[in-house]
Amino acid sequence: MVVIGSGGATYEIFDFDRLQDRSVRLRGPMLLEVGEEIALQFSVGDAHASARARVFSHELDAGEPVTIAVLIEPPPELVGLLRTSG
Repeated sequence: MVVIGSGGATYEIFDFDRLQDRSVRLRGPMLLEVGEEIALQFSVGDAHASARARVFSHELDAGEPVTIAVLIEPPPELVGLLRTSG
């Protein structure tokens, strides 16, 4: 998965953990700024989808940092794609 920060920086270091309601959990070695609007690009097999999200919070899960981002108007095909992959 690819995360594009508000300044245009591209990060391919995050893994999609799961979708819960409109919140996406991202595992990765760095934390994005709370409140930052980011673009997310997901790929599962040959299927691709993208959406915008706002970083909501951070937590530790088994000692690993997790970024929680809330999807902004997620397209239906993205929600279907994430539910099958998470």
